[in-house]
Amino acid sequence: LTASEDVATVEGRVAALEMATEPSYGEIYEDNETGSAITLTSNAAFYPWVTGGAGTLKGTGYVTEDTSTLVVGASGAGLYQVFAHFAGTLAAANELKAAVFKNEVEQGHLRIDQDITNTAKYQNGSMAGLLALVEGDIVSLRFSSDTNTQTFTLKHCNLSIVRIA
Repeated sequence: LTASEDVATVEGRVAALEMATEPSYGEIYEDNETGSAITLTSNAAFYPWVTGGAGTLKGTGYVTEDTSTLVVGASGAGLYQVFAHFAGTLAAANELKAAVFKNEVEQGHLRIDQDITNTAKYQNGSMAGLLALVEGDIVSLRFSSDTNTQTFTLKHCNLSIVRIA
């Protein structure tokens, strides 16, 4: 407390510090042996995963789920560790691409490309990295292929974020 500060100002700073150090996290996942199809219509676009459900979420003000995306709240801003994993099958041999998106923008450091030669076997992919997120940011997982009109059948998927700073 300095001569120019009052108690309310100091209490406000302490509350903000406590909020910033409060854990913030969110997870969405899908565990579906039957699989959910994602039609990859154009090789020039990424298509969102939309069949995930809410897993463990910090909740309102921190991280919430909305249609298979993670949304950062007012108290959730910070640096996050992002983890994504998926398993599924591609209808035809080709290259499968997966990427984490932030606010509809691909995050190139959170992307993988896989050359699929055996369509009968599960294809697995994982990625991890850091993202700075602020209130209102939306994190999603999307898929693409090198040819038009492919179907990727997603069996298992997980997207999670954990604030580390």
